[in-house]
Amino acid sequence: MIERDDTTGIGIGMTRSCRGALSLLITALMAAPAAIAQLSSGDQLPDALKQVKPTSGVCRANDDLTAPLTGIFRSEVTPDTGCAITALEARSALTRNGLLADLRPPSEYDQFHIEGALSLSLAALSSKPYWREKDVLLIGSGKNEREVYRSCARLKQAGYKNVRVLRGGMPEWLASGLEIVGKAPTAQQLSRLSAVEFWLESQNPENLVVLAKEQSALQGELAFSIKLNERSADAIKAVLERRRRELKNAPLSGVVLAAAPSISDDEVQRLQVALRPVPLLLYTGTHEEVVRYVTTQKAIWVAQARGPKQLACGL
Repeated sequence: MIERDDTTGIGIGMTRSCRGALSLLITALMAAPAAIAQLSSGDQLPDALKQVKPTSGVCRANDDLTAPLTGIFRSEVTPDTGCAITALEARSALTRNGLLADLRPPSEYDQFHIEGALSLSLAALSSKPYWREKDVLLIGSGKNEREVYRSCARLKQAGYKNVRVLRGGMPEWLASGLEIVGKAPTAQQLSRLSAVEFWLESQNPENLVVLAKEQSALQGELAFSIKLNERSADAIKAVLERRRRELKNAPLSGVVLAAAPSISDDEVQRLQVALRPVPLLLYTGTHEEVVRYVTTQKAIWVAQARGPKQLACGL
């Protein structure tokens, strides 16, 4: 039954049970000032709080909020660089049963993509068990390929039989002269990195970072980078060969070259062709841009190290 409560003056309709609950709330609010005053004396529990039931005395850790999550997204997965396949190998290996999974952002896919490719996320692939028998080719932007190789490993864990990664992503597909749908920038333009992207690529242990003479100052920020005596394909190949000898079977994702802004697309193309099948990424920004980003990151790391700290259970 809907009634009006003349004692409270509230004009909205409510049931008798709701009115009772509201009356208790109003009583508690009216008692709050007295309770606070009584509490400040510290001699006894305020009357208004005596009827409040205590909370459970059980202390439960709540550190892992993702506990209900299961499956391939739960644990860290080692990137599987054995999934790599070149653009020409990919074109000849594709079958009618093949699935081209373009993992780039939809905006990049809409601009240009390989004919027949679908714009898909890793989550979308993992949720479709009927695709697990297909030959799957993962296509990325050529940047942050470590995550694409990690996606390959995750899909294998999820039961996919044959998953490969287009090594070098769309820049390598374009550099190989293969057809696309849409209009794309040149492979050389797509290979250029911002300061943030350059820093992230430099943190990938499977990349070889080389610095032209004009960018040698960056070695102060990138401890594992290597200075080149000259900016040439032969100089980079010599460093690659030395890396192969020293690290033997260590996986190699690509070469990241820091060079002057004056480097032309023609020179970049010649380097890409000479280094193939190893992909080439290029940074032509300033030393100051990298330092500014690194300084910001260090400040974030220090702040995270200092706190906020989680209180111990029971405090």
